Amino acid sequence: MNCLFVTRLTASFLMMFSLPVLAQYQFHQRVDGLTAQDNRVFPESCKSIIDSGNAQGDGVYTIYPNGGSALEVYCDLTTDGGGWTLVVAQFENDPVENWNEGAQADYDPSLLLGKGFALSSSEIPGHTSTAFSRGLSAGEFEQFDIQYSTSDIPLTLLQGKLTGKEFYIHRNENSYYWNHDVGEDSLEPDVEGSRWGGTMAVDQKGGWFADWAFSPSIGPDRTTADIGFAFKGERRVTLEPYAWTIWVR
Repeated sequence: MNCLFVTRLTASFLMMFSLPVLAQYQFHQRVDGLTAQDNRVFPESCKSIIDSGNAQGDGVYTIYPNGGSALEVYCDLTTDGGGWTLVVAQFENDPVENWNEGAQADYDPSLLLGKGFALSSSEIPGHTSTAFSRGLSAGEFEQFDIQYSTSDIPLTLLQGKLTGKEFYIHRNENSYYWNHDVGEDSLEPDVEGSRWGGTMAVDQKGGWFADWAFSPSIGPDRTTADIGFAFKGERRVTLEPYAWTIWVR
């Protein structure tokens, strides 16, 4: 067979089939050695996948945050219009003390293995909204118009997008609010060997103690059941199987 004819036939075949196959592969598989050049093919976030029309339901997708290397993340593509990227999952049995740790060898965005993780600032895609939740849904608690930070978060009063109620949020490595009653109880220095320092707390204004709070440092006299301090305003004194999760969009 003529070599020129075979070459042209191969090129025609690739033109017909490569684009849809390529898009499906890149959204669901890790592709090493590639960088983000086109957001339609190399999505930077779960919202990019929604915007490009390539969403295929909730699950693990490959994104290229901030134009960098490939990273598998869990995408909630259904809650409140979808486009939520899971950036933190904290388990009581496997807490992550460094909120800027980044994806490690045991990183599992599906949460099937029950491994905690906290993506680094370079791994978190650009966003304008942050949701605090549990498990694999961004709609279990509350959402805010704020950029999430992996470093200390100063005391901030925000209006929740789901409930319309006001909430304080706060995180500091060296201090915490008593009962994690953010903004309304006393601010305490963390003098007990990181017992409560680094707690991520979200507290409804006027509430008794935190509505969403996770304290990753076990400290000298605490058990893992103390780490997941509160969810939806209920004090959690037992070991919970689910993850406290943070999402961005």
